[in-house]
Amino acid sequence: MAAPPSQESTHQRFFGGAASRAHFADLLGLAAESGPSCFLQQVAWERDHVELILAAPESSDVRVQIRPAVAGTPALLVAGRLAVSYSGKSLPSGVADRLHQVAAPRLAELAMDDLAAVLLADPERVVPEPPPVVTAPGQGQPTGKLDTWCVGDSWADFVAAGEVSRARLDSVEPTRLFRFIQHGESECSQVLPKGPGPTVSMVDYPWEDRFRDRDEAPWSHIRSGLPEDDEPLITTDLTEADVVCGNPKKLQDILEHAIHRPDPQGRTILFSNTCVPVVTGEDVESVVRRYADRSPVPMLFLTVTPRSMLNVFQQLLVTQRLEAEATAGPPAPDAINLIGYPDNRTTHELVAMLATFGVRVNVQLIPDISTQRVAQLPGAALNVVLPNRLWDNLYVQVFQDSRIPHIAPTAPWGLAGTRAWVRQILDALRRDASDFEAGWAEYLRAFQPAWDQATGRCQGHRLGFALRGRDVHVLTDPSYTWGYSMVAQIEEAGFGLDVLLLLRDAQDARTRAGQVHALFADPARHSLKGFQTLSMLRERLASSPAQAFFSTHVFDWRLTEAGKNRFSIQHFELGVPGAIRTMHRLCDLCDTPLVREYRRFFARTEGGTPLVQEEHR
Repeated sequence: MAAPPSQESTHQRFFGGAASRAHFADLLGLAAESGPSCFLQQVAWERDHVELILAAPESSDVRVQIRPAVAGTPALLVAGRLAVSYSGKSLPSGVADRLHQVAAPRLAELAMDDLAAVLLADPERVVPEPPPVVTAPGQGQPTGKLDTWCVGDSWADFVAAGEVSRARLDSVEPTRLFRFIQHGESECSQVLPKGPGPTVSMVDYPWEDRFRDRDEAPWSHIRSGLPEDDEPLITTDLTEADVVCGNPKKLQDILEHAIHRPDPQGRTILFSNTCVPVVTGEDVESVVRRYADRSPVPMLFLTVTPRSMLNVFQQLLVTQRLEAEATAGPPAPDAINLIGYPDNRTTHELVAMLATFGVRVNVQLIPDISTQRVAQLPGAALNVVLPNRLWDNLYVQVFQDSRIPHIAPTAPWGLAGTRAWVRQILDALRRDASDFEAGWAEYLRAFQPAWDQATGRCQGHRLGFALRGRDVHVLTDPSYTWGYSMVAQIEEAGFGLDVLLLLRDAQDARTRAGQVHALFADPARHSLKGFQTLSMLRERLASSPAQAFFSTHVFDWRLTEAGKNRFSIQHFELGVPGAIRTMHRLCDLCDTPLVREYRRFFARTEGGTPLVQEEHR
């Protein structure tokens, strides 16, 4: 039995990382490769018990609690000294049976001390922000889904996690399956990363190739722009008068147009209701329901919340996929499916590399989704998944009751990550890897001169991250950053790193600094500093020797006034040739002097007025 948990575990809340999630998924029989179709989204210690959040494609999130067993207290099951209960509408399909069959005998041998010890030993354990209190701006107020709204420390947000999550439906390519109706004002369409015409991006969505394909014209049109006559997106374009006075006829007109416009492909209509009609109290859903009854094709209603987007592909990814698997013959033993890898230049390079090791890619699914791709899935012996939390709900649907085993290997970043990726795929296919080293050396030979040149450019350059404590996961968990282990890839390239962390107190400083410091293979090359206020952040950014800082915000005055260029996940690519391009891309940012030379003109006062304007008054 593990040692008793400390006072820390019995009087605090903290969240476990990837190791804790994997441990409890296995303990409860909910591991993806063996359990029912659900995903263990979160594991936390809640003062005196363990709390887990389960997500499944067919239901809302469910909270499962593991507590000390108390006679007379209702529970789903009692196993020795522990009791399991849950809260929510219902457990995902198959979970209750799995808990009784697998979890009960395992839990019967454990005590709460054992469960607490697992979470306490997790190197990614995170103590959350305190409960909401009235504090000065920037003193650790908690955040919600849209984490730039009404949050005291939004001035330190460089990751725009809420906006990226909100736009998750736009990260896939369903235009062959759906036609979109958007009910809102013109500015609502400006947050969409794709459509029939160009839009102004406020955020660098990680699924876009705006920077990755800048030097490659043939690839630059794959995921951008659609024929205007196809009308993949039509919008009501509400005006200010419509918002104030109402204009239900615009909604009716656009629905009439959609259901009567011929569409030989018979695509489903997705109706997206934006914030504006919700705020003004317009009764949209009942109108859409009336027209859905008249529509010749299915019409789905989406709200502004990410939750409404989770089950859009249920019919295709679960029902039609299972039908395809039921009628398919044996898979080719050398074939794999790439799940979560976009159909772009980088993936084509990975496909060519795998071919040199005798591995054939059968089909790529997600972000590109089509009935044809789903029908091809059973032709492979293995699904290879890119770690990506934004698509976990889609992954759950692809793997539900599937006959195809799947792995989520280390993403192929740089030399180390790509080498590990290939080796793990070969191991999963049970291939003889005795000649792997010779094959890997032969593959690298063609890229070695370009690699040496790129790493030579990186020497002496520095990059930076400025993060709130709650955002440290973009460094510690690659599934939050499209599979990229950014610190490891940056270190491998030869860059130095400056990391600035928003810290509340001494304990928070020790926890966060420990998490980040543990990532460094060469700590002497990097620096780690804290800040507590906006003015302190501005001072830290200005004094940092790093030439570019990470930010998902396209127009980030905090960086330009400090004379820093900006990089994001969009600047990174997978694979060896992709890593070479990444290094040159980041070095180009470090070598570009524009914002350094003209930083005086970007500087602002605390009120937001340009400083040069104040000086001339």
